[in-house]
Amino acid sequence: MSNPIDIVDTSVLTLPHLELSNYIISLADAVAVHPGYQQDFPSTVPDSKELKETGTHYNVLSNSAKSGDSGKRAERDAFRPKAVQSAALLLTWAAMRSIRENDPSLIANLGVAPKKKGRTRSKNHALVEAPKEVQVKHSQVSGKVILNVSKVKGSATYLIQACQGDPTREESWSLEWPSTNCRGIELTGLEPGKLYHFRVRCFGHAGHGPWSSIVSLMVI
Repeated sequence: MSNPIDIVDTSVLTLPHLELSNYIISLADAVAVHPGYQQDFPSTVPDSKELKETGTHYNVLSNSAKSGDSGKRAERDAFRPKAVQSAALLLTWAAMRSIRENDPSLIANLGVAPKKKGRTRSKNHALVEAPKEVQVKHSQVSGKVILNVSKVKGSATYLIQACQGDPTREESWSLEWPSTNCRGIELTGLEPGKLYHFRVRCFGHAGHGPWSSIVSLMVI
C-alpha cells in the first residue's frame, strides 16, 4: 500500500504566509462542499469549520504583519506551525481515505496536486492562466464592491488583491481576499471615497498563475 503522504503534493505547505493562509481557507471551503466529507471527522483531524477558523486567523495575522505590526509578525510566525499542522493532518487523512476506499475524488477536488514520481515538476506544467474579463462594480453597501472574472480552467482558488497606492509597486498591494468562486465576489472593508486598484490571479495544481490586468474603481 502507498504511503498516504506520497500521493499528494504537500509543497503548498511551504508557501509564504499570506498565500498559505489563503490556501488553507480555500481547502476548508472545498472540504465543506465535498460530498465525501459530510460525515464526522476523527478527533485528531480538523473539520472544515475548524480549518476555516485556523486559516482565517492566520490570514488576519499575516495581513497585520504585512502592514508593519512587529507584534503581529511574531504572533503570525508562532501561529504558522499550527496552521501547517492542521492542513497537513487533513491532507494526510484525505490521502489515506483515497487509498483505502480507492476513491481519487477524495483528493481530486481539494485543489491538491498528486505528487510527481521520478521527476521534478516543471514550474510551468499545467500553470493556470491569468483571469480575463475582470470587472468590478459598486455594491448597494458603502465600502463594498463586487468583482467578477471569467472562469479559469484548472483553478482551485481565485486570489484578489487591492491597493490604493501606485499599482506598479508590489508593496502597494496590501489587501487580499481568497475565493473559490469567480462571480459575485464581495470585497468588503474598503474606504468610501477612495480610488482602489484590483487584480486577480488563480491557484491551481502547479501553483499560482500570472496576475490579471488591473482594474480601478472609486469606492462609494
